[in-house]
Amino acid sequence: AVGVRKLLRRLVLRKAVLSVIFVLALGARVGPHAFIEGPAWLGSSAEVGHGATLRGNVVLAPKAKVGHATEVKRSVFLPGAAAPHFNYVGDSVLGSGVNIGAGVKLANFRALAGTVKIDGFDTGLGKLGAMLGDGVSIGHRDRPAHGGLSGRDAAGRLSGGYRDQAPADARHRPAPLDVSSA
Repeated sequence: AVGVRKLLRRLVLRKAVLSVIFVLALGARVGPHAFIEGPAWLGSSAEVGHGATLRGNVVLAPKAKVGHATEVKRSVFLPGAAAPHFNYVGDSVLGSGVNIGAGVKLANFRALAGTVKIDGFDTGLGKLGAMLGDGVSIGHRDRPAHGGLSGRDAAGRLSGGYRDQAPADARHRPAPLDVSSA
């Protein structure tokens, strides 16, 4: 028990709050003032940054990163996926190597009554964030629609043109704003 405490002191910085059940693999790190409410599983070299919050049922595969002031709830980060700062990720799956820019919100709540539908398919879920394929990169402050899908290696601002789906290898930029008629 003494050896476990010493190891935890090296991996979990002081002032982090750990609640309920969690698994912390060797090499995983938890920053100061982070809050982890289990169940949570942190793989080897996974990082939870300063002031981050994991709110139960979270899996961070090896080298996944939840950064500064980011909140994650009921989500899976595959190896190397990152929500580096000021993000919200709810009820989502982030593929390997996914990177979401600062301030991106993967909202999971459908404000209107009913369930989330994807391409006409009723998921039966009242909450569903996004499912992002391996290597996806989302621009800062973007807010893809709940239940959004993105194929492998898609990049850009996904909310601008892909309400429900972004095909694999998509490179989307919103159309320039036409101010000539303003």
